Amino acid sequence: MADKINVKLILELRAAGLSRNAIAATRHISKHSVSDVMHISDEKDITYNDVKPLPEEVVYYMFFLDEFAVERLYEHPNYEYIHQELKRVGVTLKLLWQEYQNKCKSSDKIPMGYTKFCNGYFDYTLVNKLTNHLEHKPGVVTEVDWSYNKRCGYIHR
Repeated sequence: MADKINVKLILELRAAGLSRNAIAATRHISKHSVSDVMHISDEKDITYNDVKPLPEEVVYYMFFLDEFAVERLYEHPNYEYIHQELKRVGVTLKLLWQEYQNKCKSSDKIPMGYTKFCNGYFDYTLVNKLTNHLEHKPGVVTEVDWSYNKRCGYIHR
């Protein structure tokens, strides 16, 4: 999923007198996104003073209700459970995704696709600074790294 537009910041900068182009250039936000926020703000008659005490999520919801609804459309997996299950032998993300799909279908909820599921797990590991430690017994498995060099052919590193 793309980054959410920081609606509150755009409204604050607009209230400070910055133009659409100035906001887009200084905050590295697309002109289109800034324009969308300004148009919605004008249509709904919402100013920065109206949203100042509100959290960013609530302000985003006020402006982009349709996008918020799509985000809430899918049943979100329990990534903590998934991370614990991946520590077990023979368990893969594909297997856990199929389990998640079956659970969603049995409770009449909409499951997310495999790519979105994997990206969500990847984001979960980044946010929580998790790693996947691979354990092995020395001498049982030999791993060889090969590369190809046009001049010499295959080279063992």
